[in-house]
Amino acid sequence: KKRLYLGEKMLAQNYVEYFEGVIKSKWDLPSMSNIEKEVYSYSDVGEKIIWLHNILSELGISRGDKVALVGKNSVNWAITYLAVTTYGAVIVPILPNFAISDMSHIIHHSDAKLLFIAGSIMDNLEEDKLNNLLGIINVDDFSLADCKIKPKNISEVESAFAKEVKLTSESFSLPQDICNSSLGEIIYTSGTTGFTKGVMLSLNSLITNVVVANEMLKFSEGSKTLAFLPLSHAYACAFDLLYPFSSGLQIQFIGKTPSAKLLLKHFRSSSPEMILSVPLILEKIIKKNVLPIFEKKMMKFLTSLPGVKSVLYTKIRNQLLTVFGGSLQEMIIGGAPLNHEVEKFLKLIKFPFTIGYGMSECGPLISYSSATNHKLGSSGKIVNYLQAKIDSPNPQTIPGNILVKGEQVMLGYYKNEEATKEVLSSDGWLNTGDIGTIDSENNVYIKGRSKSLVLGSAGENIYPEAVEQQFNNMELVQESLLLQRENKLEIHIYPDFDEADTRTINQQMFPEFMEFNRSKYNKKAPDYAKIGKVIIVAEPFQRTPTKKIKRYLYK
Repeated sequence: KKRLYLGEKMLAQNYVEYFEGVIKSKWDLPSMSNIEKEVYSYSDVGEKIIWLHNILSELGISRGDKVALVGKNSVNWAITYLAVTTYGAVIVPILPNFAISDMSHIIHHSDAKLLFIAGSIMDNLEEDKLNNLLGIINVDDFSLADCKIKPKNISEVESAFAKEVKLTSESFSLPQDICNSSLGEIIYTSGTTGFTKGVMLSLNSLITNVVVANEMLKFSEGSKTLAFLPLSHAYACAFDLLYPFSSGLQIQFIGKTPSAKLLLKHFRSSSPEMILSVPLILEKIIKKNVLPIFEKKMMKFLTSLPGVKSVLYTKIRNQLLTVFGGSLQEMIIGGAPLNHEVEKFLKLIKFPFTIGYGMSECGPLISYSSATNHKLGSSGKIVNYLQAKIDSPNPQTIPGNILVKGEQVMLGYYKNEEATKEVLSSDGWLNTGDIGTIDSENNVYIKGRSKSLVLGSAGENIYPEAVEQQFNNMELVQESLLLQRENKLEIHIYPDFDEADTRTINQQMFPEFMEFNRSKYNKKAPDYAKIGKVIIVAEPFQRTPTKKIKRYLYK
C-alpha cells in the first residue's frame, strides 16, 4: 500500500485506495445489514458503489460537487456515503430529524447538485431552495425521483439506473487519482451554542480517524456492531461505519429512534461485540435496571464484606453483559459527559467500557483509551497524528481551553471565514471550545464548555455540567440544567415521572422533593456555587444528536 506522509511525524493512507483494498480483500465476507434483514457482502457493497459512480457520472456530477444525503441509518445510506466520497464528490449528510426549513437551508447553502433523500421526507422540502439540484434520488430504494438534465440525456441516465454491475475482486477498482487533501465531507452541526456551521473535512481527516481506530481497536473480523446513533453525525459515521467497514466487522443498522426498549431487544438478538453509545442511553439503562439494587440496605451491607463483594460485582457485571447481548467486548461512550456516579459504578464492577472525546471539527476523534487502560474521570489519551495543548499556566492542574492540531483537524467552516478564524489559528491550532486538563500520562479531563461556563460573584469558575451531574443522581430527577439569571443560580429540573409513578408519588409533592435536593446540594457547595432557586419544567430539554442539551435555547 502507498502511504502519504503529511507533516512532521504524521501519516495517512490514501482514502480511496484504502477502501478499494478493503473491499477487494474482504470480497466474500459479510459486511452490513439493516437489522434482521438481508446481509450484504463486501462484493455487494462494492458493486453498488460502482453502480452509483456510473449514475453520478451520467447525472453530470463532477469531482468536488456537493451531494446531500438525508435519511435514517441503513445499508443504502452507508453505500451512498462510500460511493460519493470514493467518486471524488463531497458528501453533505443531514440529520433526518432536522426541521424541514433547516434541511432546505443546508441543501441550498452547501450548493448541493444532487440529493439522496428518504421518501417520507422528500415531499416536504421547500422547492425554492432546490434550484441548484440536477436530480433527486430516493435513498430508500435508489429510484430516480426527479431529474433536471437535458431531455436528450435522460435515456443515458435511465440506462445507468437499469444496468446491473457484476464484478470480481480482481476487476473491482476505484478512481486512482483522488488526493487526501480533497474536500470529502461537509457536516452541518447542531451544537449546544447555536445552528449551524458547515464543518469541512478533508479525505485525509476521514482516513486518519480510520487509521487511528484500527491501531487502537482490536476487534476480530466477523465481530458485530449495532449502529443506532445517527450516521449523519461524525461520531457515528467514523465508528459505526468507516472503522467497522474497514476492519471486517459486520454492521447492523437500526433506522428507528433508539429507545431503551428497542435497543435492549436488538442487543439480545444480535449479540454485538462492539457498541458505540452516548451517555444518556447507557445512563437510562443503568439507572433504571441496576443502580436501584445498590441502594438497598442489604446490598450495601454485603458489598462491605471483602469476600462477598467481588462475587457480587462479578455477578452484576455478567448480568449487565447479558443485557447487552452477552458478547460485548467493549462499549465506547462519547458525544457528551458520562455521569460520574455511573462511571464509578461501571469501573467498580469491571464492566468493559471506555470514554472517548472528539468533535465534528476533528472528524471526530481527539482522545481515546481502551477499556483496560481507561482512567476514571478521563476521556482517554490524545490519539496519534494529533497534538494537543491546554491554554493554562499549569495544564495538569489549572483548566484551560483545549487546543488541537493535526491530520484530523477540519479545513474550516464552509462559506464562513469569520467563524473559521474564531476557532482556527493561522498555524493550524483548533480551539475546541472545551475546558480541561491533561495529566502527565496524556489523559484528557473535560471540565465543560467554555461558552457554558458560569462565573461566581468574585469571578470563580462554575462548571454547569458538574453541578447538573450531581442533581441528576438525586431523587426523582431525570435531567437538569443550571442557569444564571440576574447573577443568581437557578437549577431547572425535569422530574423522573416514571420513578414517581412506580413509587406512587403525587406530582404535587415534586416541589418538596426538589427543595430537599437543592438543600442537600447547597450543604456541600461553596458559597459562590450555591443555588438560590429550583424551577420544575414539564418537558425534557432539547438536545443535540449526541444528546447534549442545547443550552442556547434556555438562556
